[in-house]
Amino acid sequence: MWPWGHLALGYVGYLLVRPWAIRRADRVAILAALFGSQFPDLVDKPLAWGLAVLPSGRSLAHSVFALVIVSAVVWVVAVEYDRREAGIAFPIGYVTHLVGDGLVPIYEGSYGELSYLLWPLLPAPEYDEPTGILDALAVFGNPEFSPMFLAEVAVAAGFGLLCAYHFVFRAEW
Repeated sequence: MWPWGHLALGYVGYLLVRPWAIRRADRVAILAALFGSQFPDLVDKPLAWGLAVLPSGRSLAHSVFALVIVSAVVWVVAVEYDRREAGIAFPIGYVTHLVGDGLVPIYEGSYGELSYLLWPLLPAPEYDEPTGILDALAVFGNPEFSPMFLAEVAVAAGFGLLCAYHFVFRAEW
């Protein structure tokens, strides 16, 4: 799933879990959900593709173990700064990222590709991944315009407009 697909899924996931936020949301919580929806890739992709520290772009931060640990840390910080809703929103976004990455393998019945969820207990699945930062940039510069890609762009654009409206006109700091 592309970053904008994860953003849309994170935003929708947050509103599904916290439906009252449609009427009155906290901007910090919305940002936390959106950041959570990107967090696994922001950690794993650079460490795997750019620095070759991780075995895969879906390993460390894509693991449920990291989800629990990072979400607990975010919760502690959110409570300390009296931003409990952000402490709830971040893991919602995070979970939607993991779910989004698992949709295609589940649809295809390739359940072995979900091994990243239990990394390092299970090996990270092998993907056709970029081997360096230049290869990674080329992936984003040359997307494959498949029907799935175009549908994801259209859905993300719609939810992006909804999120922008919600963030600007309906949310509070």
